[in-house]
Amino acid sequence: MHVDESWQRARETVVLYGRRLQAEGLVHWTSGNLSLRVAGEADLIAMTPTDAPYDTMQPEDVCIVRSDGSIVDGRRAPTSEFPLHTLVYQRRAEVGAIVHAHSRAAMTWSVSRGCACH
Repeated sequence: MHVDESWQRARETVVLYGRRLQAEGLVHWTSGNLSLRVAGEADLIAMTPTDAPYDTMQPEDVCIVRSDGSIVDGRRAPTSEFPLHTLVYQRRAEVGAIVHAHSRAAMTWSVSRGCACH
């Protein structure tokens, strides 16, 4: 697969699943983030940009970063959670994608149960 094709396919996949998360009510506006390894490029990751609503995000908005955190391509900055994503990819070679969601149900449960997260 040509590099440009693999980057484009990864970007389209991130947009597709971002929209699915939103449609299922698992994210609200810009909460949460997604990333996935670029096929054929073990060190490259496609990642949602910061502050981009999933319903208007375009493949060109999705960032391409290295697992060391350096930005390779993208017209927007990566999610503020990108250090967490890249750390997981560095330490776990078998991980192919990460979804970090803030569903209303999970947030409500954590607040109602007195979550010790604060």
